[in-house]
Amino acid sequence: MDTLGLHKKSVEYVVQTDSLSRKAAEIQLGPKNQTLLQQQAQQATQQVTQLEASLKKNVDMLEMVCVWWERFIRESEAFSWISERERELDTVDSNSSSDPLDKHISTVEFVGARLEERAAILSHLEAESEALSGFVTPGEAGHIRARLAQMERYWEELKENVEQLGGQLNQSATCRQRFNNNLEQVKTTMVDLKEKLDITITCCTSSSETYRVLQDHMDVVQALEQLKPRLLALCLGKKRLGKGDLLEGEVANLQKDQGEYIEQAAEKQATLEKLLVLWQKYEKESSSLRSWLDRCESVCCPDTQLLSSSKAKLMNELQTVQEMQSDLQSHEAFLQGVVSLAACLYPTAPEGRVRELTDDITQLEERSTSMKNSITQRLQQLQTHLAQVELFDEALLTLTQWSENFLSVLRTTSQVNIADLQAAVTQVKVS
Repeated sequence: MDTLGLHKKSVEYVVQTDSLSRKAAEIQLGPKNQTLLQQQAQQATQQVTQLEASLKKNVDMLEMVCVWWERFIRESEAFSWISERERELDTVDSNSSSDPLDKHISTVEFVGARLEERAAILSHLEAESEALSGFVTPGEAGHIRARLAQMERYWEELKENVEQLGGQLNQSATCRQRFNNNLEQVKTTMVDLKEKLDITITCCTSSSETYRVLQDHMDVVQALEQLKPRLLALCLGKKRLGKGDLLEGEVANLQKDQGEYIEQAAEKQATLEKLLVLWQKYEKESSSLRSWLDRCESVCCPDTQLLSSSKAKLMNELQTVQEMQSDLQSHEAFLQGVVSLAACLYPTAPEGRVRELTDDITQLEERSTSMKNSITQRLQQLQTHLAQVELFDEALLTLTQWSENFLSVLRTTSQVNIADLQAAVTQVKVS
């Protein structure tokens, strides 16, 4: 019979002893026998009451042990979730792209949180296992301790796995975030550089401005070249992170675009360099042509209309004008070259600068045409004046010779007869 059955029986015995005690009190005996019977009834009642109390205490203790034991079994069996969590962690791969990294991190964090909850349960099981050891056989107590040690080992191993995997996932998340940031920066840079490459060359107004535009473009070329190592780093990072086909294609497209942009930049650079040479040549040749026209104008269109009476100066000036006349044909060809250069500059210059260039060319053409006539007129003017000066010199020479002859006669006939002045006058007139 188990303890609980004995306890029930003891309760019945208590009721029976109470009934016997009442009946003993009702029995009519002599004083001595009456007293002895009552003492025996009281002793029986006390013994049964003590037995009932002892059994009740044992029952309460056994019920508590039973509760401990059931809870230990239930909670120790609940630790089977460790194997389930291990299977979940086995599906987590820090380099996998099939599932979002955030999902893997959430799984690990969830398992870590459950582990912390199980830590409190494990501590509680340790305390209850100590209490149970006093109520079970040594063999069973050893089995409990072994089971508890096994749960602690599994818990430690899972915790270590969670910490290790969590560290790997956090590192992967940091690397992927860095990769994504670098990728976005490269994409933004590529868009900005493409916009600059696509800007049409329409702001070149001079050689200095063209040089500035060329230097700005060289900055774009340098920025494109600097993208090569960054794209290579993205390609290597993509392989390390195990990125999927989508991002692999995106990086490959960026590398392809970068190569195409470099080709486009090289073409634009060649265009700007050629344009710079054209501007330098135009400015140099137009300046040289203006200088020649200014020199011609200063000679052929002086501020004064008076000419020198010096035959040497006239001949020097005439020679200069004749040289200018001989240079007219070459300078006309020179002017046509400047006109052609200006026509090459029109497509890349703003409208205002095109009008200025057109006005400059028109002015040069008008000045050149006018100078052609001015040189002819000046040449005729100088030739006429030189002929007049030569005639004047000849007349002056004749007059000089006559004067010298006259003075010679005067010297030979320097004595005059005062009494015969008329004869002296006649002689002077003849001379």
